[in-house]
Formats: sequence, structure tokens, C-alpha cells
Amino acid sequence: MTKASGLMSRCEPILTPEKLVSRYLKGIPLAFPNGDSYSAADIQDQISLAMNEVEIACKITLTREQFTDKVPFDINLYKSFIYLKTEQGPVISVEDVQITSSDGYSVFKIPSEWLEPSNFSKGIINVIPLLGAYSVATGGGVGAYGGIPYINVFSQLSFVPGFWQIVYTTGVSKIEGQFPIIVNDLIGIIAAINMLSNIQTMFINQSQSLSRDGISQSSSGPGPRMYQLYIEELIAKRDKLLGKIKATFAQKFLVTNV
Repeated sequence: MTKASGLMSRCEPILTPEKLVSRYLKGIPLAFPNGDSYSAADIQDQISLAMNEVEIACKITLTREQFTDKVPFDINLYKSFIYLKTEQGPVISVEDVQITSSDGYSVFKIPSEWLEPSNFSKGIINVIPLLGAYSVATGGGVGAYGGIPYINVFSQLSFVPGFWQIVYTTGVSKIEGQFPIIVNDLIGIIAAINMLSNIQTMFINQSQSLSRDGISQSSSGPGPRMYQLYIEELIAKRDKLLGKIKATFAQKFLVTNV
């Protein structure tokens, strides 16, 4: 795969606690009124929680992981260059596409040369057997492409459940240990929102007063809404990034054939 998305070439190391504080919480005391405070381990835990939130909200896999899907045979998708949609995404690489029986026996393996990678980032795999057709037509030998007549037999069918088996690897970056900056940004924003929400809820009192020997002093503050304006700004940015990332990886709407 040469290029799946422009985001893939704009990556950086996975967000660290120090980078999170520097980008989103600079100048904000990470301490609770009761004396507790966020340690580096606590912040790392918040980053891990935010990463899981991003995966669920965007329906993508952040770190590299391999999956195996069983995809049904659909005559309409078959005629569209064997259009296959993976359950997870974005796809970094496809290790294997084959026809398997219910007991796991490999009936026919699609040659890797037939797989079209241009839409891998959207979880879409197409099979274009042009090299095989050229080889047979010119007398160049059948070899691995001898399955073309075999595949054509299935054009007589309309639907077969669990027909194709796909083994593929997903992730948002082809570089291990790195994420696109926009994904790191979303993770940091979600973690910052959660941390600020936890801190500000501990500020129960909005006003306090002190009196001694006829001298008194009083002060007031925002109380449990201490960081609310900043949180609302982060929420607006979070929602915008969620929409953009979903659109980038074609997860915003579900489209299928009837």
C-alpha cells in the first residue's frame, strides 16, 4: 500500500502525560481541594481511557491489530469487483483473502496481486483479476491465476453466508507507536475534559468568609463550574474532530446494497 490517507504521513509518537499537560492543561493545577492530585500514572490511565473512547466513538482501531472476518457472498457485490467490507478499520494490510468451508478448509485463495489497496483506509477491499486474465489470454501460463474459471462458477449464486475469509491488519498509522496528529489531538482533548470535570466537581463552595475580632473578609468563586468555559471549548473542538475523523475513515454513515 503506497498511500491510504494523507493523515498517515503526518504522525507523531503516542501522546504522553507530559505532552498532554503541555498542550491542554498548562497553568491548570492538577490538584483536588482534598489534597489529592493527578500523578503521571493517573494521567497515563486517563490517556488509555480516552483512546478507548476514541475507538468506540469513531469505530476505528488505533493500535495495530490483526483480525479475521467471515464475509458473505453477495452476487451484487461480487459483480462490483468482489467488493468486500471489513468489520474493523482502517486497514493497513491484507494478509489473506480466501474461500473457506464451514469447517475451515481452504477452497481457493485469492492471489495478493488481485487485491486493490486504494480503499484500504476505508475498510474496502476489491478484487481485480486483470493480471490473471492477461496471463491466461496471452498464453503466459495459468499458475496462481488458474482460479478465474473456478471463481466464475459462483456467478450463478445469489447469496452464501460466511463465504469469504479475510485476514487483515488495522490501525491508524503504518508506523508502530505513532498516531496521526489529529487523532492524538482528539485523545488529548477527551482526556483533558475528563480530568477537568473530575477536578472542578470537587470545588463545592462558591463563597467563603473569615471573621475575627470584628474584622471580616469574604471571597467568592465559580465553585463546581471553575473550568466550565474551557471544558465547553474543548467539547466543541472534540465534536468537530470526531466528525472529521469519521468522514476520513468512511465511518460516518453506513451504506449497503439492497
